[in-house]
Amino acid sequence: MKVLIDLQVAQTGTNPEAGKYALALSKAAAQEVGENGELLVLLNGSLEATIDELRAELEGFIKQENIRVWYAPDGMGSICDGNPSLRKVAAHTREAVIAEQEPDLVILPSLWLGWADEAVISFDYEPPGCPIATILPGESFHGPQKELEQGRRGEWHRSLLEKLSRADFVLDVPGLSEPELCNGIPDTNRVRWPSAEADQLVEALQVSVRSLLGEARSEKNGFAEKVMRSLNLDGVKPKLAFVSPLPPEKTGIGYYSAELLPELAHYYDIDVVVDQEQVSDEWIESNCTIRSVEWFWKHGLEYDRVVYQFGNSRFHAHMWDLIEKIPGVAVIHDFYLGDAVAYREDGAGKGLALPRELYLSHGYDALKPIITDGDRAEAIRLYPCSYSPIREAKGVIVHSNHARDLAREWYGDTVADTFEVIPHLRVLPERHPEEKQAARQRLGIAEDAFLICSFGVVNKSKLNHRLYSAWCDSRVANDPNARIVFVGETPDAYGQRLRSEIEGSSYSNRISFTGWADSETFQDYLAAADVAVQLRTNSRGETSGTVLDCMANGLATICNAHGSFAEVPDSGVWKLEDRFEEEDLITALDTLWSDHTRREQLGVDGREQIVKSYSPEFCSNRYFEAIEQAYSQHRRSRLNVIKTASEVLDSAMQHEVLAACIGNSLPVSTPQRQLLVDVTVVAREDLRTGVQRVVRSILSQLLDMDLPGYRIEPVYTNPSMDGFFYARQFTQEFMGGEHSVLPDEPMEAHTGDIFLGLDLHGDGIAAQCGYLEGLRDRGVKVVFVVHDLLPVTHPHWFPGPEEQTFENWLSCITKFDGAICVSQTTADELEKWMVSRNVERKRPYRIGVAHNGADIRQSVPSMGLPEDAEQVLAQIEAKPSFLMVGTVEPRKGVTQVLDAFEHLWQQGKDYSLVLVGKRGWNIEDLADRLENHPEKGSRLFWLQGISDEYLERTYAASTCLIAGSEGEGFGLPLIEAAQQEIPILARDIPVFREVAGAHAEYFTADTAQQLSASIDGWLNGYKMQRYPDSKGMPFLTWRGSCEKYLDFMLQ
Repeated sequence: MKVLIDLQVAQTGTNPEAGKYALALSKAAAQEVGENGELLVLLNGSLEATIDELRAELEGFIKQENIRVWYAPDGMGSICDGNPSLRKVAAHTREAVIAEQEPDLVILPSLWLGWADEAVISFDYEPPGCPIATILPGESFHGPQKELEQGRRGEWHRSLLEKLSRADFVLDVPGLSEPELCNGIPDTNRVRWPSAEADQLVEALQVSVRSLLGEARSEKNGFAEKVMRSLNLDGVKPKLAFVSPLPPEKTGIGYYSAELLPELAHYYDIDVVVDQEQVSDEWIESNCTIRSVEWFWKHGLEYDRVVYQFGNSRFHAHMWDLIEKIPGVAVIHDFYLGDAVAYREDGAGKGLALPRELYLSHGYDALKPIITDGDRAEAIRLYPCSYSPIREAKGVIVHSNHARDLAREWYGDTVADTFEVIPHLRVLPERHPEEKQAARQRLGIAEDAFLICSFGVVNKSKLNHRLYSAWCDSRVANDPNARIVFVGETPDAYGQRLRSEIEGSSYSNRISFTGWADSETFQDYLAAADVAVQLRTNSRGETSGTVLDCMANGLATICNAHGSFAEVPDSGVWKLEDRFEEEDLITALDTLWSDHTRREQLGVDGREQIVKSYSPEFCSNRYFEAIEQAYSQHRRSRLNVIKTASEVLDSAMQHEVLAACIGNSLPVSTPQRQLLVDVTVVAREDLRTGVQRVVRSILSQLLDMDLPGYRIEPVYTNPSMDGFFYARQFTQEFMGGEHSVLPDEPMEAHTGDIFLGLDLHGDGIAAQCGYLEGLRDRGVKVVFVVHDLLPVTHPHWFPGPEEQTFENWLSCITKFDGAICVSQTTADELEKWMVSRNVERKRPYRIGVAHNGADIRQSVPSMGLPEDAEQVLAQIEAKPSFLMVGTVEPRKGVTQVLDAFEHLWQQGKDYSLVLVGKRGWNIEDLADRLENHPEKGSRLFWLQGISDEYLERTYAASTCLIAGSEGEGFGLPLIEAAQQEIPILARDIPVFREVAGAHAEYFTADTAQQLSASIDGWLNGYKMQRYPDSKGMPFLTWRGSCEKYLDFMLQ
């Protein structure tokens, strides 16, 4: 049972006591609903100051993702002095949000809200299709009685009493409720409890909730039946638009629809909507009005019900646009719809339709074949590409549990659980003994022939070659009167190869192919055949009516238990295993050839199963139930809100306010939750710093990982923006695409999504802090990566404004859910900073640690060597060379290291110093000294902006990594050196000890002379093989680092 509680009474502050009891009611409901149900809490996002506090209060009682937030339009105000039009839109929005949750019970702890605050309570516009419960109010809920009796407030009070009388359940809680307000409330709607003292009210609420849920459960089915009975009480059939191809179009769905429509007409007054020149079915022409797609665009919203028949062919390409604007029930015949979407792009002029649908349905993974190889066929083969019609539909019908299982696999339980499974209907034809002979005469088949037919397009998924192979080894092949006919087209190379092989064999005169068979020819073969063989592999959720055709015509049918075939009753077919052995198929062929009685009985049993489970009468009744259920649930409520708003709002400014309200309250859903990864700096300009290397590496791993239930969405912002944008153009280039096929668009986040602040841009995040708090309020988990705290722990190393910028950034990120630190040292420093700044939080702040990865080749390495690279590398390798890696800035200790090497050079030591890193801030004097040094190009090298390929070569050419930095967040060069088995001489600071442990030699040096002694001493030990070996240093790959990120975020 799914229960939703509206907790606005705990947000307004106007009735603190009522708010307290409403919270107690919510906690009691959470315990009563338990694991076998689901409790949702609804909050008003316009009362944002209370949201985080209420989330904290409910922590441990319900999942954070079950707290849903809706937003009223800005400027709405209260009932007393607000904007009535905006309040009407707000009421529609709130009820649409409730309807989309599809609860079984809605609990409104108080109706007496909104007079002097921005709460909105109603159940007038968008009936949720479920019972409503409220508490019979007392003074703690509605205020002093005498204030409710006069003027506009009196009118408001009386309207609420009327609503109270319409509630399905009214909780009469002694000590909270006023009995005199019971007038007009049917006794059957009231739920009473024994009297309770004031200090027992919380306990009384717990008892009341238990009783309420018990009564609601018992009435749940009855309520649904009441909704169904309320339909068509006046005897007038609802007007239904049936959107489908129809005969004579060459599509099985057209003929399926022609069989369904006469039975569906018992329930609806039907117009058919077609994108074709003519309809050849006599019943449809006589009983239905035939409408064009163009006419339907103008009049589609006038229908009571709309049903779309979706299939994977060009005949359905127009339906994508229609269902978006004119929602209805979608019948999905083929779960994989990529071919139809491709036709929309090629034949219907819908540019980029395929990449857009692939991206919407499956994320960037599905785009890879197109943007990297230009291989549309591979993308269509691999991905269903079917989410748009599912998302836009009011309800979805499929014909097999297999199709629903595919939906569960690709789009998750929430989507799959909305699917209704209705068998693929078949009309049971009358059978007359003479029909078989007549059909054989028309087809030119001998009366004494033993005829095996395989119906449908000849392609690899139909396993036609397995039938031929089994035939060749069977006894039936030795019967000169035995024949096989493949009744269907051979459109691709597979079919052509099989046909050529058979035509070159000794069976060429007994095995034939018909090509496309019209309806009359198809029916003749059904009547003429003795046995049908229908095999399948690599099912893509398609509905195959051919097995049912064979059963309906009394044919002994062999099939394998693959996809939807597995659901065909065993008694009606000879069913092989999904991955059957050829010997089993041979046995089935030989048995049915030799045993006339067995063959006849299998045909009889098949017809019985059609009558029982696939008849038009049975299926049309299921259709009616599914359609009415879908329309009672008020899915696609977003459109209703927009329609209402367009009627009551009259200014462009108000429409802009509405767009934000609807976008935040009813965001366009994706089939997976989003992991929103901030890549702002890298997307704008990759500075190739250590932070950007982390960003590139983690993003690369995320995009390459299989993360069930989530899609990776890189995003970006800048201080002038309000919010974030999807970084689609950047991501497509990052993945190796030569051109972008998707544009950047504003980001929309949903409850259950995760925002990962991976890139570092303090000003940008500080500017978006309010926006990010809005994400947190509506259930998005917000986590940041902390690379170091050096600007606040050592501000003298950074430009003047940097300390305050970093303080602002830290103040912002610690308002959210947690931080992933690149080292334990950084994590400890973050905890100390939070204590020192007295950071106050309502919910715990989690801090995790994930070391950076060390495999350069997996960090999306840049490639390329300058012309002089080989010469420089030879010079480095020619003598003992000490390598420093990192941006040249004050904290890196470059000045002291350079002083130490100058001291060594003065002593006649022939060592080289190699610096790899771009120029940083506050190093004007040092940069000038390096650029003009007499040893430059001889024993001093400064390689700026080099590729990762060049860096890797430089590591290999060097003798030792010298890590002279006085402060770091991690120390990635230490691990990279270890990967190259380069020894390490590092300054003795905590983070280097954490990273390298016993695999490095450490120095402390306050002067250049002390450091030069350490360098010289290390090299002497190196010559005598006495130095710590870096080879065994533990490290994470970028994949391992990424997995730690995910472990933290998904907890």
